[in-house]
Amino acid sequence: MQCRFCSVVDPLELMLVMPELFELKTFVLCGFLAVAVFGDMRFHRIPNRLCVYTIVTGILLQVIVNGTGGLMVGVGGLLTGFLVLLPFYFVGGMGAGDVKLMASVGTFLGVSGAFVAGAVTLVVGAVIGCGVVVLKQFRTWDAANDVVEVQSNVWKLEFPYAAAIAVGTVAALIFESPLFPFNR
Repeated sequence: MQCRFCSVVDPLELMLVMPELFELKTFVLCGFLAVAVFGDMRFHRIPNRLCVYTIVTGILLQVIVNGTGGLMVGVGGLLTGFLVLLPFYFVGGMGAGDVKLMASVGTFLGVSGAFVAGAVTLVVGAVIGCGVVVLKQFRTWDAANDVVEVQSNVWKLEFPYAAAIAVGTVAALIFESPLFPFNR
């Protein structure tokens, strides 16, 4: 069934009518995310080429599924994913690769999916960040005096944020799935 305002196919209907295409989009997106997580964990870098391939593939799949309206869905998701993480890049909280990866994931998810993925990503990233800070902060322990040495560069710690983006994306896919109880 198409949206009566913009003639875009409803994602829930797509999953029920064309499950193969939804599964293909999900499989391709998870493949791109796996490569990004591996690269970020191994090299602390998300290649621009990977983000470009993800953006092009996401928009092409949106156009195949939704016709010309899919272009708007893909670009809207791209902008939403980009804008969700952009403020954190400006204050130095994450790298440009993380912002570009979230934007490229948005092309697969659309506006609402990118927003959900971004929100969950920020929560998961905060939890991971707190864990990294705690581990780094308490790594040096003076057992004789039971005193913790405070590190002055605790806010400049780096960790692979692509893992948080992957978890947020999977959460968005689950949330927008027809199997999710609130979507029935």
